[in-house]
Amino acid sequence: MEVKKIFVGTIRKCTKIDEDTLTNAEEDEKVNSKSIIYKRNAILLEVSKKLYVDYDFFETLDDLRKVIHCVNNNISLDGVILGTFGTYVGCLFVDQRSLKNLDNLENILDVRIINNIKNSKKTTC
Repeated sequence: MEVKKIFVGTIRKCTKIDEDTLTNAEEDEKVNSKSIIYKRNAILLEVSKKLYVDYDFFETLDDLRKVIHCVNNNISLDGVILGTFGTYVGCLFVDQRSLKNLDNLENILDVRIINNIKNSKKTTC
């Protein structure tokens, strides 16, 4: 597994799928679905073409090994390896329109600091 690029973006949760368009999803990736925001400002590692992993998933070295194994062997890992459209109700996916390229470590640290501040404000109020 190789990290192609690092982005900040929004992870969404699928709430409804139009079954008629789902059958053509592999071809044109235009699935009529409804979704809600699951997580904003997620740091996303692009591990393959249009496949992303939320940086927060990596808590242990075993987590990293699991993702590497799945990516290298083309194995799906629901809720961890995220595509760019919902394929079933409840699945998580990356909102491709929200992606912003993080080109250096300083930008990643800025996002981390901002997220930590936001989270601490939520718990203290």
